[in-house]
Amino acid sequence: MQYIAVLKGVFAAPTPAKLERLNKMIAAPQNSDDQLWRDMSLRLNDAYNSYSIEYIALIETIAKHSQNVNQLYAACQLATSFPDAPTKLVGLAEKVSASPMMVAAASQRR
Repeated sequence: MQYIAVLKGVFAAPTPAKLERLNKMIAAPQNSDDQLWRDMSLRLNDAYNSYSIEYIALIETIAKHSQNVNQLYAACQLATSFPDAPTKLVGLAEKVSASPMMVAAASQRR
C-alpha cells in the first residue's frame, strides 16, 4: 500500500521531497475514511514496530503544529488504528481528539 511505503520511506531516510509528499498525503480528505485505517491496521503496526521513535515523532509533530483537520484526524488514526497501540500513542490520540479544532469538526459532522 502506498501510504505505508511513504511512511516507511520518510522514517528510513527523510528528505524534503519525501516529507512534502507525506504532508500532502496526510492532509488529503480521504484520511477521513475509517475503512482506510481498518485496512491498514497490520501494516501500521509493522511501521510502528520498525520505526517507533519516528512514528511517535510524526504524531507529536502533527498534534503540536497542524491546523489541518484531515492531518489531525490522520494523527489520531495513526495512533490508534492497530492492535495493542501503546499507551503513549493512545494518549496522543486522546489529546488531539480533544483539541478545539477536532471538537468543532466533529460537531459539524453531526
